[in-house]
Amino acid sequence: MGLLKIPNGVSNVFMMTVGYLLLSKKFKWSDTACILTGGTALALGYIGMGFTQELYQMFICMTLNGGGVGLFLAAYVNMPSVYIAKMYPKTIGSARAFTMTFFFVGMMVGSILVATIYETSGGEITWIAVASGPICATLLVCFYTAPVIVSRLKELSGEKHGWLEHTEFRDEVLKKTEGEEPQVFLAGLKDLIESELEERNYVLWSGHNQRLIRKALLNAIPPLTKFDKTDVDSEGKAGVTHMRELSTLMAEHGMYDAIEVHEEITGLDLHSHLGTLGVTANVLTRSRMMSVGMGTR
Repeated sequence: MGLLKIPNGVSNVFMMTVGYLLLSKKFKWSDTACILTGGTALALGYIGMGFTQELYQMFICMTLNGGGVGLFLAAYVNMPSVYIAKMYPKTIGSARAFTMTFFFVGMMVGSILVATIYETSGGEITWIAVASGPICATLLVCFYTAPVIVSRLKELSGEKHGWLEHTEFRDEVLKKTEGEEPQVFLAGLKDLIESELEERNYVLWSGHNQRLIRKALLNAIPPLTKFDKTDVDSEGKAGVTHMRELSTLMAEHGMYDAIEVHEEITGLDLHSHLGTLGVTANVLTRSRMMSVGMGTR
């Protein structure tokens, strides 16, 4: 047993460090590919042990086993790193430890189960049964855990619904309106709301206060009609309903310059419907003249 631990340990350490880095960095293997390869090698090493006749054959199986464990664990530990950092930034250590819990539970329970199988079915069946563990773990991680992590990360970055994804038109609008990256804006908005709530003496240690704040914020941001390319004006310019609702909201907050900029970008008439608010085309024109005059100075 002491001799068998040498090839197992050496290949394990090599794959956890040098091997994993070579495959993931130089050859661009994904963590899923590394786990699939490592889990397969681990299982094959176990199965082979049941059919060995010579000591060197056992060395080969244990080398395969150790390398498989090293590659599997290196990728398994690294796979959720970004997800854990975003979801549990204050408890990263605990979140990482949780991913290894089932590994150690298996070590505790597995030996009892394996001994029972050996007594009833013999050595060859026992080694195959042992191999079924890493096979199941590999399939679970590769075809369930990895896709879930990717999906959750997309949700966190706003990619799932596409409303924060870059397009050529969106980048052009962002540049012309001197805006921030959407993720940067949302992060800054969170910090601003937090600081303003504290400054304005809103106590958060009350469920009633929390619900009040949530309702007040949502009521202050009325829903808009979705931008629809089939919703066109008399000249065939798209998204007319959405943009007019947006311009109405801007007018209510005195953002007349912003309305004119959006008129230039979209080619839509976004001011003639504002008469009910007491805002006319003359007001917008005067606003533009003032801004041009200030720019000239």
